[in-house]
Amino acid sequence: MILQQMELITSTDIIRNLCKKMAPPLVTLLSAEPEIQYVALRNINLIVQRWPTILAHEIK
Repeated sequence: MILQQMELITSTDIIRNLCKKMAPPLVTLLSAEPEIQYVALRNINLIVQRWPTILAHEIK
């Protein structure tokens, strides 16, 4: 739902802040059981296709 609404936001600062807030929970889902990891990775793949820099500060 948030991702759909982000398409309508024109302010890059707001989008940048939303991306910063969404990235940590996405990474946290990757430490769950395999079924949840699979669903999380599929969704992360779609999100990264649209916003390639969303995980830029989360990957070390």
